[in-house]
Amino acid sequence: MRFFKTFLPLALISGGVFIGFGDRFLPAPLNAYSYQTREQINQTLLGLVEKPKSNKKNVFEKVKEETKFDAFDERTLKKIDPYSPQNKK
Repeated sequence: MRFFKTFLPLALISGGVFIGFGDRFLPAPLNAYSYQTREQINQTLLGLVEKPKSNKKNVFEKVKEETKFDAFDERTLKKIDPYSPQNKK
């Protein structure tokens, strides 16, 4: 029982240091393993969390449709703003 009380905290601390900071100070083959392990854990944890459904595209399309101009409006805009990029030839 004493073995587990001593070994478990030591193993957890060593594992945490390996995963968290191992790519900064360990030699070549081990630093890559540390980095890959940390990235896999990050990807797994991010995969567990649902991504919020973004409706940005829908909002932009709605604004685009609301602000569409017909031919008359485009001619009017040219008269109002002669320096707009649309009026460059």
